[in-house]
Amino acid sequence: VNRSMGELVNLVSQSLVEGIRPHRNGVLSLNIEMLNDTRFKQQLTASLYENALLQFDLATSEAQWFEGDPYNLLLEIRFDDRPGHNLSEKQENLLSELFGWEDNITYIKHNREIEEASARARQKLESLKQDFNTGLEPGEYILLKAPFTTDDGGNEWMWVEVLVWQGSTINGLLKNEPYHIKGLKAGAEVEISQSDVFDYLRQFADGRSEGNETGELIMKYQSAKKN
Repeated sequence: VNRSMGELVNLVSQSLVEGIRPHRNGVLSLNIEMLNDTRFKQQLTASLYENALLQFDLATSEAQWFEGDPYNLLLEIRFDDRPGHNLSEKQENLLSELFGWEDNITYIKHNREIEEASARARQKLESLKQDFNTGLEPGEYILLKAPFTTDDGGNEWMWVEVLVWQGSTINGLLKNEPYHIKGLKAGAEVEISQSDVFDYLRQFADGRSEGNETGELIMKYQSAKKN
């Protein structure tokens, strides 16, 4: 969501620069295909999934002015009309619809190599918690992979972006779209236990990433099965 939200803000800004204005009801009609052929458009188009909409009516309103804001029109992007139980789910829904999405599920049995990689990841959790509560750099975030009980009593392993990490309790945003849990959606606010965490992925502000060793192993075994 972090990157996609940034792309949405940039898309709105570029549209305004090119003369697109909100209608009287506040709706801003976005059209990626009609943008000028700039480097921004080329990079954005290259990042879209096949099911991206390309054209989208975005709800906006005049934003509240705060000290330090420029003395001009300020627009607030609205998510009120989107499906979802909370703001995060509504944002996830809009971004996925506009830019497209892809979320594959992998079925694989955890073997010794994967379990050992998971154990190494869990050894780093206390250090990650300390870094998180000390404060991450702007643009930096931590994802944790944890099990969620499916409707048939099994487990579906999904990523959670950490928002609060107190003791062994972690609150965050679900980053995957569940396949086998009808009452849960990507963007939902969830709570997990540190003892249930299977792996981590730390994304640094400079673009580096760390972790997800189990994910790399799972991909390796999936490729071996296909071959």
